Amino acid sequence: MLIVMVLVSGAVFASGDMSVNLIPGKNDKALVEINSTVQNKFEIVIENENGDIVFYKRSKSPSENYTKAYNFSDLEDGTYRFIVKSNNEEIERTIDMENGNIRITSKAMDMKPFFSFSNNNLKLPYLNFDQKDVHPYDIDIE
Repeated sequence: MLIVMVLVSGAVFASGDMSVNLIPGKNDKALVEINSTVQNKFEIVIENENGDIVFYKRSKSPSENYTKAYNFSDLEDGTYRFIVKSNNEEIERTIDMENGNIRITSKAMDMKPFFSFSNNNLKLPYLNFDQKDVHPYDIDIE
């Protein structure tokens, strides 16, 4: 017998240990700020529209804060994904480059799901910051 639990809510918003600010500066420059509540190593990846990696940086040691001004003048006009990864979190910003000017157009956050099953108990987190009603369903699949 397999039991599946389904959580239903109007919207799901997750917040983790990390925040990323990408602040456009003059022309092709931007300030990158990464803050974490715990010391972690992180990766910064910039991908072009084809998914090709055009920039990659991995921190050498764990840190709670990272701030650096980046010059994006080598990027051609187009849309890029600016991704920061740390532990199970991934935060993404979309960068549009046009005529040497940088514009940040969107953001997204992704956390890898965590669950465990032991002693016949299923444990899973559910972040419900909007305080919407949650209705768990116990479905018996044979």
